[in-house]
Amino acid sequence: VHPDYSDMMHGSAEELIPVPGVVYVGVDYGLQPAAAFAQKQADGQWWVFDEIVNEDGDAETLAGQIKARCAEWDARVQAIRPGAAMAYSFKGDPSGDNRVQTDRNTPGTIMRLNGVPITGASSNDPVIRRAALDRPLTRTVKGKPGILFSRRCRVLRKGLVGGFNYKRVAVDGGEGKYRDVPDKNKYSHVCEALEYGLMDAGEHAIVNPVAPQARPQRSVQKAMDWSPLSV
Repeated sequence: VHPDYSDMMHGSAEELIPVPGVVYVGVDYGLQPAAAFAQKQADGQWWVFDEIVNEDGDAETLAGQIKARCAEWDARVQAIRPGAAMAYSFKGDPSGDNRVQTDRNTPGTIMRLNGVPITGASSNDPVIRRAALDRPLTRTVKGKPGILFSRRCRVLRKGLVGGFNYKRVAVDGGEGKYRDVPDKNKYSHVCEALEYGLMDAGEHAIVNPVAPQARPQRSVQKAMDWSPLSV
C-alpha cells in the first residue's frame, strides 16, 4: 500500500525516545484494534516511536492499554528531563462514532468513557489517508528521511514493507488483478491507525497542501545488520 517505505531508509535500529511536547496517537477500531504513536521533531522529521497491536480486543481494552502506554512514556521522558510536560492528541477512524440500531455505545464513546479523549479524524477518504503517510515517506529533512520508525514498531514496519497490501485475486485467463481496498489483516489496522494520526497532525493533503519534493534516493547498500524482519 505504501511502496515508498524502505526499512533500510526509514527504519531505525535504535529505540526512538520522544521529547517533551505533543504526541499524536492514531487509532483504528474493529476486532483487532491498534494505535500508533508519532511525534514531529524540531527539525520537521517525524518519529513513529511506539505501537499497540491487538490480535483480538475491543475499545475498552485498547483504552486501558493506551492510558498505560502514555503513563509509561511520561515516566520515561521525565526521568530524562525532570518536570517535562507531555501532551497527547488522539484521532481515530471517524466511523468509530457511528451508531448502530442495537447499541448506542460506539467505539469512540467507549474510549472517551474510559479516559481517552479521542475524536474522529477529519476524513475517511482512503486517498487522503494514504497521502498522509506517503507525504513524509517521500520527503527529506536536511538530507534525512522525512519519517523514522523505532525498533519498537515491529508490526508497523513489517506491514509497510509488504504485509499491508492489496490482495491479489485470480481472473479468467490467468492474469493477476488486485482489489481496490487493502486486505484486512494483522498489519492493516496499525498502519491505518498511523494514517489517521498523521492526517490531522499536519499531513492532510487538502488542509495542509505543500509543493511536491523530489523523492529521496534509496540506498543500494546491503541491509542493516539488525532488521525487525529477521527477528
